[in-house]
Amino acid sequence: MNFRAAFIFFFLICSPVLAFGQVFSTPVPVSKDAGAHSPAMHVGRDGTIFVSWFENNADIYFSHSTDGGKTFALPVRVSREVTTNGSTSLLQRAPNFAIDTKGIIHLAWMEARIPSPKTGQEQTDIWYVHSTDNGSTWTKPFSIMDADDSELYAQDFPAIACDSSDNLYVSYLDNRYLERGLTDHYKMQLERSTDGGTKWSLPVIADKLPVENSGTCECCRQDIAVSPEGHVYIAFRTNMTEADGDKRDIFICRSMDGGVTFDSSIRCQLGGWTLTGCPTKGPHISLDSSENLHVAWSDARDDSGKLNSYFSLLRKGDTAIFPNYTVNGRGQGANWPDLAVSTNGLVAFAYIMGNTSGPNRFSYSSDAGNTWSRNISFPGASSDDQSLPALAFSPAGTLCAVWQDGDANGILFSGISGLQSPQTSGVITTLNQNSFPADTPIRLAWTKPAQLNSAPFVWYHVSIQGLTTEYDTRDTSLYFDSLPVGQYYLDVTAYSTLGQLGSAGSIFYVTAPAAVGQDATPASGVFPNPATNGVVTIALPELQNELASVKILDEDGKAVRTMQVRATNGNLVLNVSGLLPGTYRASITSGDATFQEAITIP
Repeated sequence: MNFRAAFIFFFLICSPVLAFGQVFSTPVPVSKDAGAHSPAMHVGRDGTIFVSWFENNADIYFSHSTDGGKTFALPVRVSREVTTNGSTSLLQRAPNFAIDTKGIIHLAWMEARIPSPKTGQEQTDIWYVHSTDNGSTWTKPFSIMDADDSELYAQDFPAIACDSSDNLYVSYLDNRYLERGLTDHYKMQLERSTDGGTKWSLPVIADKLPVENSGTCECCRQDIAVSPEGHVYIAFRTNMTEADGDKRDIFICRSMDGGVTFDSSIRCQLGGWTLTGCPTKGPHISLDSSENLHVAWSDARDDSGKLNSYFSLLRKGDTAIFPNYTVNGRGQGANWPDLAVSTNGLVAFAYIMGNTSGPNRFSYSSDAGNTWSRNISFPGASSDDQSLPALAFSPAGTLCAVWQDGDANGILFSGISGLQSPQTSGVITTLNQNSFPADTPIRLAWTKPAQLNSAPFVWYHVSIQGLTTEYDTRDTSLYFDSLPVGQYYLDVTAYSTLGQLGSAGSIFYVTAPAAVGQDATPASGVFPNPATNGVVTIALPELQNELASVKILDEDGKAVRTMQVRATNGNLVLNVSGLLPGTYRASITSGDATFQEAITIP
C-alpha cells in the first residue's frame, strides 16, 4: 500500500434481507489528506459516528458526524505533542478508541517518544488521551505504563474498551518478560482504570496458552471486547513452537472478573496452519447482546496457498469455539477482515481480496450463518487500492464502515435501506425412542430444524422434567449412564445468535425389570414415583383403551387393593391414596397379558 496515495472512506450500508443487489451511493470524504490511513470507528448511543485515523505517517486525527454520515466535522489533530514516528502507525496499528456511557471518548495508541536509559533508543509505550466534547479538544497525553516498566520495555498494538460502569480496559503486547529471559515471546497484558483514565492498574498477563514457553505474536494486532458486566475478551495471534512446526494460530483470552484473572486461552483456529514468519494480520472481535463472541481473522491453512478470511463464534461460558466458516469462499484469497454484530443478531463481515489492489468486499448473514449474501464490492473502480475496512452498527441498525483508499477522494457513504433479521424458526423432531430399560445407558436424540441443517452456529437448551439439571449442548443428543425408573418429559429448544429458533418435547419412560420369579412384562414407567399426591399414572403403550384388572401388592405379595381401570391412550391412572408408606407392586392383567410396575408411597 502506498500510504501517500491513501485516503479514508466512509459508507453506510442498509439493505433489505438477502437482497443481494445493493447499489451504493456516492462516497462522502472524512479526510482528503493523501496520507490518511489506518482508520478506526465507533457509533455512539445517540447515533453520532466517530472516526480516528493517522495522517503524515503518525499524526492522529479525529472527526465525527451527527447527521448519519451525510457530513463530517473538520478533522482535529488529537494532540500536537504526538511525534511523527513511523513505527506508531504501520502494520495495522490504528488509533483505537472507546466511548463510555457519558459520551467521553477514550483513545490509546503506541508511541516511541522517550529514550531508554538502558539503550538510549526510543522505546514504545502505550499513551492515552480523552475528549469530553465529541473530539473537538483532547487532554494532554500520558503513558499508562507502570513502575515495573522503568527500563522502558517495548509495548505494542494497544486496544481499548469500556463496560457499562465506565471502567476502561487496555490490552497490549509487552516484551518485559522476554527481555528478562523469562520467556522467548511477547506476552499479552491488560490494564484497567476505574476512574475514567486518571489512574491505571498494574498489568495482568492475559494469555495462558497450552504450549509451554509460548506467547503472543510480536507483530500482529490484537483486539478487545468487554461486556456491560465487565467480562473481558482479547483475541490475538500466538507465537508457539509445537511438534509439527511454528504456529501462528488465533486464540481468545477471557476474564469473567473484570480482568483480575484469566481463563486458559481458547483456540479459535481449528484448522492447522504452520508458518515460520509473521503474517502481520490480527483478528477482530465483536460481542452480541447475549455475550456471544464473534471472531474474524485470516490464515492460509488450506491447500490453495492463499490467505482466506474466517469467521466463528464463542458462546458465553463455552470453552471451545464453533467450527470455522470461510466467508469469502475457498481459494479466493482474502485478508484484513473486520466484523460487526447488530442488536438483532445480524453479522456483517468485510475484507480485502488478497494483497492486490481492488475494492474491499462485504458480506452479511441474517440467519445464524446458514446463508450469507454474495461478496459485494465496496464503491469504487476495480483498480482502486482499498484496504483496512472497519465496521460498526448504529443503534438504529444501520451498518457503517470506514476504510482507506489510495485512488478515490474521501470517505464513503451509502443510503441503502436497513438490513433486517428474518423470523427464523423450525421444527425439531424428538425422540429417538420413548422407552428405555433401567440400569442401561440412555441416549436421548433429536433432529436439527430442517432449514438450519447447514447452519454452523446453532445450540440447544435441554430440560428434563423429573431431573433438576438443565443442559446446553451443540450436539443433537444427550447421554446418561442410567436414569431412575419413571416417566420423564424432554424439552428441547434450539437457539442461534438470532434467539430461539424452535422447540419440541417428548415423553419417555425408564422401565423396571420384572421381579424375580415373575413372568410379567414390566410396564413402561410410572409417574410420579414416589406417588406424592395419591395418584400415579402407569404407561402401557400395549393397552390403548382396554379394561385392566389391577392388584396393588405389598412387600409380602399380599393384595392390599384391587380395582378395575380402563386404559386411556396407553396410560392407566391408579388411585393409591390411603396406602401406608412403603414399596408396592402393581400387577396389571388385560386379556392374556400381565404387566407389573413398582410404586413407592412416601
